[in-house]
Amino acid sequence: MRQRRSDLHYLRLLLSYVVREKHLFLLTVFFAAIGFVVTFAFPWLVGRLIDKVFAAPGESASSELLFITIAAGITSLLFSISGYGRGHYNFKLGNRIAHAIREDLYQHLQRVHYGHYARFQPGAVTWRLMAEVHGVNGLIHSGLILTLMDIAQLIIAYALLLSISTPLTIAVSCIIPLYLLVFWIFGKRVRIISEVVNWHTRSLSGKLNEKLSSQDTIRMHCAEGREAYDVSWADEQQFHLIERQSHVGHLMGAVSEFFIHLGTTIILGYGGYLSLKGAPLTAGQLTQFIGYVGILYGPIKRFADLNVTVQSSLVALREVFSTFDLPIQDARHPVPRVTPPHSGVIRFDTVSFSYKKGGEQETILKDVDIEIEDGEHVALIGASGSGKTTLLSLLPRLYDVTSGALCIDGDDVKHYSLEALRSRIACVPQFPFIFSASIAQNIAYGRPHARFDEIQAAARAAHADEFIRSLPRGYDTVVGDRGYGLSGGQRQRIAIARAILNDPRILILDEATSALDPESERCVQDALGALMKGRTCLIATHKLNTLHSVHRIISLERGRVVEMGQPRELLRAEGFYSRMLNLQKRSLQEDSHPN
Repeated sequence: MRQRRSDLHYLRLLLSYVVREKHLFLLTVFFAAIGFVVTFAFPWLVGRLIDKVFAAPGESASSELLFITIAAGITSLLFSISGYGRGHYNFKLGNRIAHAIREDLYQHLQRVHYGHYARFQPGAVTWRLMAEVHGVNGLIHSGLILTLMDIAQLIIAYALLLSISTPLTIAVSCIIPLYLLVFWIFGKRVRIISEVVNWHTRSLSGKLNEKLSSQDTIRMHCAEGREAYDVSWADEQQFHLIERQSHVGHLMGAVSEFFIHLGTTIILGYGGYLSLKGAPLTAGQLTQFIGYVGILYGPIKRFADLNVTVQSSLVALREVFSTFDLPIQDARHPVPRVTPPHSGVIRFDTVSFSYKKGGEQETILKDVDIEIEDGEHVALIGASGSGKTTLLSLLPRLYDVTSGALCIDGDDVKHYSLEALRSRIACVPQFPFIFSASIAQNIAYGRPHARFDEIQAAARAAHADEFIRSLPRGYDTVVGDRGYGLSGGQRQRIAIARAILNDPRILILDEATSALDPESERCVQDALGALMKGRTCLIATHKLNTLHSVHRIISLERGRVVEMGQPRELLRAEGFYSRMLNLQKRSLQEDSHPN
């Protein structure tokens, strides 16, 4: 289990991104500092107006009035300029940082060990990349620079208040412990409810993604009403949580607002009392004092108002940066080989694989010993869950062996860089992924800079060129998400063309034809024949009648090799392969001669 780091650790990581954009940070601070300075000018000018103009009319009052008017105009202009500069550059800073974090996070997720990544809900990952990274912006827009300015504002305002009246400043300061008490009481509640809201929002995003991407299953089972109720219930829970978050946040703001007005009441009452007692406090100074108290209480009120935003941003910060703690997968060798394997010789040396499930270790493969020669075609057969797909997934290191060694070309696969290893392996799965892009881009996915004639040659070899040319825009036809608009056979042939263009040394076929109708299967089998020629091939399939041309068959049962040999040898042995083949033949005969 990963150790949870402190918020301070994640804040330091955030600051490292701020340092990268230090020019924008300094520009924001510069404009914020201008606004910060001119904020104090307004109370001073109003106090001077009362004492120098209203309280002492005369010839000098006219020049004083002119000075105050010009100064107020310049102050207003500077305040407007600083507001624009601070807002614009702060926004730009926050979005630059969000862009950098999102880029780094996506690249990290690309390298995270597949075993960890597969546990994420797709919607939850998208939510983390978009909404939670954007949520970190709250610490930039509302937290970082504003907090620095507010702290400085508190110190200077307090010093100016002391310079006007020490007794009145002490009286006003009695409110501050009450503010701290409010933060202490409400702060923990706000943090907890923010964490719950964030978790529930991410969960709801994953739920919506799952349901919207499985509409065919939902409609076939007439489950629209049930699923709509499920989403409605989850959304209702989300509404109540956000309502609760709003209640706690606004209650905290209301209590803080009360203390601000209580502070003003103290100034009026105690300040008037000091004046009656003969304290040297002019009307202008009292006005200045009230203005500076407003500046003093401004940051404190903002702390209350922004607490919900900042707490939500801290939750997002923890979620985003904790993702960087997920271990990445790379070569285990100190100096990984960057040269791809030359041949397709494969050796599974007492290979075992297991993973944690429900706190217990579940074994998928146990002591598998297999040697495969270069150019050999080997079929893996077995019941569902016997470990065929897992065994194939170990070759490109989607998973790593738990014990034993897996070698290609005489070297442990962990000694190769992932790029070097995977550049010599291609896979045609049962349901190949087709991207929302042109057919040419889909074929060239593994070689994005391939020439068009190479793409076309690969498509011809995969028996795909004819149907591609019949499309409205040929190779430039953009297909829908996951190959929408293409038949299963067409998707498979595009995947085969993709593999041919990659020119792999080792080919993995994982139930590549099991979901196809007979006519499509025949076309795909012809295409596979061209792809398999001269390459080491590992074929996982349930269709045993298609294995007449393989060199060897390996039967797996509960993660162990139970038989291995040439098809004819295994037929004579009357083991697993022989029994399963006879069962399939009888099944086909019964289907063709129904009663």
